[in-house]
Amino acid sequence: MAQHTTTAQPEQAADGQKTKQPRQLVRFAFYKLDPQWQMLSEQTRLQGRQEALALYDEYAESSLLRSYSLYG
Repeated sequence: MAQHTTTAQPEQAADGQKTKQPRQLVRFAFYKLDPQWQMLSEQTRLQGRQEALALYDEYAESSLLRSYSLYG
């Protein structure tokens, strides 16, 4: 797993003063799916997907989460 954190800095206004925009913290996390996942039974994979979605939904209420997949 690799994690990267990026912090956006407020832009300078034309007169040289900083704008009053709040900072935004962005964190990227990359996960690799174990190839043995494909060897599990359909029922086990379904249960795993449901558990992962439950975790995602739990944190989605308090944080802005976006997922992206390169699988396919």
